[in-house]
Amino acid sequence: MFEKITNNKRKFILLSTIALFIYSLFAIYYNIQFLFVLPIIALIVVFSLKIEFGIYLMAFSLPMIGWNFYFFNLEIPFIDLLSLFVFTSFISSLLFKMVFGNKNVSKKIKWPWIFSFTLFFASFMLSSFFSKDQFFSLWYTIRWIFVLYTFYIFLPVQIINKKEVLKNILIAFLLSGLLMSFLAILSLFIQDWSFFVRMKPISIFGIYLFGDNQNLIAESLLPSLFFSLALREKINNILFKKVINISAILMLVVAVGTFSRAAWLSLFLTSLIFLIFGIKKNVQNKKRIVVGLSVVIILMIPVFVYMYQMQTAYRIGVSSTENRLLLTEISWQAFKENPVLGKGPGQYINLVADNVRFRAKYGDPIDSHGVLQKILAENGLLGVIAFIFFSVVVLFSLLPALKRNKEKKYFLFLFLAFFSIYFFQIFNTSYFKAKTWFPAAVVLSAITIYKEDNEE
Repeated sequence: MFEKITNNKRKFILLSTIALFIYSLFAIYYNIQFLFVLPIIALIVVFSLKIEFGIYLMAFSLPMIGWNFYFFNLEIPFIDLLSLFVFTSFISSLLFKMVFGNKNVSKKIKWPWIFSFTLFFASFMLSSFFSKDQFFSLWYTIRWIFVLYTFYIFLPVQIINKKEVLKNILIAFLLSGLLMSFLAILSLFIQDWSFFVRMKPISIFGIYLFGDNQNLIAESLLPSLFFSLALREKINNILFKKVINISAILMLVVAVGTFSRAAWLSLFLTSLIFLIFGIKKNVQNKKRIVVGLSVVIILMIPVFVYMYQMQTAYRIGVSSTENRLLLTEISWQAFKENPVLGKGPGQYINLVADNVRFRAKYGDPIDSHGVLQKILAENGLLGVIAFIFFSVVVLFSLLPALKRNKEKKYFLFLFLAFFSIYFFQIFNTSYFKAKTWFPAAVVLSAITIYKEDNEE
């Protein structure tokens, strides 16, 4: 096995080992447990030699925002920590190649959506300088916006450059979706059935891997669902196709069973897009669509009734609506006070904390449930325009997936995987997190791979 390792890789392993040994001494000096450092060393070395392993693990772990680690008063979710290791490995490998190997490797680096993102990032930086807490706002901008692009857009686009890698990414999403679905189903057995019952997260050894809110499960299942359907289009094995079909149905049932209004709206809109772009327009297909929709509507009638009761008869639904209306009022008031640059990145939760009505009625402050609501308050009109411009650029660059004649359903499902969770963020809190933007990088990579393949 060692004979297959090139001299360059041997040099890289040696240099990496020395560097990581120094890092380990540093960690020991600052009382970081050495047993925790050892897996880090192993991961970075392995990822440096086979960076694809890191991106597969990232795809699988995207929803894991509830498993947190703490360093010097910093709270870092597992997915961000893992992504940091993968990014470090990628940069280390890139620098090594530039020094000892191909000096032109930097020319192959891709900068997706860099202009529109730079404008978006600049709007946050500018708003930070006028924030009442400049240091916190600047830190928030680096921690969330810069990391968003670096780890979850830039990094995956560099690594997902082959069909095999793309296929394995889709498999990772499938496995992640299945894990979330099984855990959500298990939650039904530990709930009080005399009250409102829904699919929701459960803890494992006291840790809520995917967060403690049903919306976090629903939004993560949507890209897993559509990526799984895309994977089915590339599978020839009949048994595996059946497994994917069953898995997709399971994920769909769980997503609907969370009774998340945002999930239902997202599923409705993505279904509409699929009907417009994915169905051949002939009489036979139209009849199948009418019959299929009729069956679905009949089967969903009890679920619709249950959802209506939740929103009207149960306090949980009414309270959620009132909560969001109050959060919108807080956002609008902040915008009126600072309409151009807003209150500063990361300040929304402080606005909620200062609102007496919210604290009296709902207790601890929460972040904005909606990306436009948040940016309007924190970054003002300039931030909203920059975000809309960035979003339009991203969506338009992915539109070729809807216009392909070859493998039409494959690319349609890929597009819907991103669009489903992107739309979800109009109503939820994961707008600057990995699970929302990593799928966009996957779709862009797929378009690039198959475009280059066609050109050849």
